[in-house]
Amino acid sequence: PAFSCRWYGSAMQRQDFVLEEQRANHAAELFPLLAEPALHEFTDSEAPPSEAWLPARFRRLESRRSPDATQLWLNWVIRLSDGNAAGYVQATIGAGHSAEIAFVLGAPYWGRGLAGRATAMMMDRLVRDHAVTRFTATADTRNARSVKLLERLGFTRIGTGDDPNAAFERQARG
Repeated sequence: PAFSCRWYGSAMQRQDFVLEEQRANHAAELFPLLAEPALHEFTDSEAPPSEAWLPARFRRLESRRSPDATQLWLNWVIRLSDGNAAGYVQATIGAGHSAEIAFVLGAPYWGRGLAGRATAMMMDRLVRDHAVTRFTATADTRNARSVKLLERLGFTRIGTGDDPNAAFERQARG
């Protein structure tokens, strides 16, 4: 089924940060954070190839849906109260009220609980406004910070095995 986004466009706000709709104009300020090699150590992604490449990527995501309209692609920049962008959170909502979530936080902001608070805020909104009932995420098990963050959010690992790329899931709390 095709999806529509009922609330996208409104910022989500806390005292210490705001989640604002990601746009192409965020690329210049996010590029230095996303270009850091440490950010990609445990992911299958690479640093953006150039600062000029990133706005085009963000512009493609501004459609907020997959080309076949079967998924919502929702992305928010984490804007701190001091005005700096710290990273982003994202969700892909598919059929069956399930959302694959992810978080990307620049290295200078690690260890502050910011990614957990921003991800929890996004997940609450997805439950409330999109009736999401199940969340999934993927993390490299060697990335202790990400695994601990998912566990703090109530995710559990699905299956076992030697592959360091592990799937995690959590049922939504009503």
